[in-house]
Amino acid sequence: MDVESKMNYFKQEMSKNTGNNEGRSSARKRIESILDEESFMEYYVFKREEDGQGNEIIAGSGTISHRPVYVMAQDSSINGGIITDKGGEKVLGLIEQAGKTGAPLISIFDGQGVQVENSWDTLELFGKLFSAYATYSGIIPLLTLVAGYCPGALSFAVPLSDFVFGIKDRSFIYLNPPQAIKDVTGKDITFEELGGAEVNAQKTGNIHFLAENDEEACKNLRALVEYLPLNNLEKSPVKEPGDDINRLSPGIIDLMKEDYDVRDIIKELADQNIFMEIQESFASNLVTGFVRINGYSLGVLANQPSVLKGSLDLNSSEKGAGFIRFCDAFNIPLFTLVDVPGYLSTIYQEQSGITKKAAKLIFAYAEASVPKISLITGKCYGVAGISMGSKYLKVDQVLAWPTAQIGALSPGGLSSLFSLPEAETEKAVSPYEAVLQGLVDDLIDPEESRLHIAYTLEFLKTGRKLAPGKKHGNFPV
Repeated sequence: MDVESKMNYFKQEMSKNTGNNEGRSSARKRIESILDEESFMEYYVFKREEDGQGNEIIAGSGTISHRPVYVMAQDSSINGGIITDKGGEKVLGLIEQAGKTGAPLISIFDGQGVQVENSWDTLELFGKLFSAYATYSGIIPLLTLVAGYCPGALSFAVPLSDFVFGIKDRSFIYLNPPQAIKDVTGKDITFEELGGAEVNAQKTGNIHFLAENDEEACKNLRALVEYLPLNNLEKSPVKEPGDDINRLSPGIIDLMKEDYDVRDIIKELADQNIFMEIQESFASNLVTGFVRINGYSLGVLANQPSVLKGSLDLNSSEKGAGFIRFCDAFNIPLFTLVDVPGYLSTIYQEQSGITKKAAKLIFAYAEASVPKISLITGKCYGVAGISMGSKYLKVDQVLAWPTAQIGALSPGGLSSLFSLPEAETEKAVSPYEAVLQGLVDDLIDPEESRLHIAYTLEFLKTGRKLAPGKKHGNFPV
């Protein structure tokens, strides 16, 4: 075969994978939507059997806003996206390369699982996959888009990821299919009811960002990457704020009406009023997400008075703890807005282990070594107040508005327990008293909150914290 023939053969074989502009699969279109235009470079193109096994996985690298990322996708148009031995080798090779070079890994799942002709090979693939995710967790951001079915053991890759993106009526995450549930319980259940997108966004918390369609999901993924460093050795990217660091917030105090939406306050403080919320539909009594203040990326946690009065509970404690640990692993400072009356008081909460779940939030705050700033705007009572980024949990700067109420008990609780007059109960929870006792560093004018946070962050960003030497703490899992 001469050189020209060899090149023609090569091009023909390449086209079997990449297709032409009209014949590109949904998987390739998703990759192109996530990455910068024409930045995708495919790897392992010829790692496939003669029957095409291996083509169900597309793997390679590209850029998002000119920063490197790695991406792999199941192509459901090829044998239902079922991962074969060669496809598995592509996946594992890409994870290894992403981890060693220190760039985020984006995984797109859309298929019917893994080929099970050889059960031992299947077990090996899953074992290596889980090990790779665990190995590089906290080293590179692990981001996953579930664009179709993600069943069986493959579904474990979802909670092993840092953030998961889903699509309404399209994403299905489950360990056992409906038929298996029926065989055991005798009950009929649909795929949507068992592991649909809304179930995983609202009940399990597996999906962090829920989109209406592919385009929105890919856009959300790109937006999140903008807030994150490439790996744990980098600082998060700093952008031009496009906003005045000295901008005041006149009228911000007026947002604190009965059962107000704390997201309005977060947006008022953020650069250009932009807030990227995470797990919006799960444990929404605690709001988490990312903002920028003076160009710096910040992880935000805030009690949500419009849901359960902002009380903490089982799910919100775990939600907050997981978010804190991610931010701490990737050097993203934490900003906490506190307005918490306590823990939700129900028999279910107690019998389901509220103390253990709440301890996760306490542990995460105390262990985090990134700059931590807290702002108490309203209620801050008891252990719940301590749990929400208090001075006792090694928070660097605790500020408060004059509207704050800080104490071991609420005024009503103090009055009923100790029969104290109103004047004494008001003094007991006074923010001025909290400053005197060292629980709060300073009181600030609410209109100047953005300015105080920006300047505090500027001085904290170079800080270093020394902790006792240990392998790791015993996180209350």
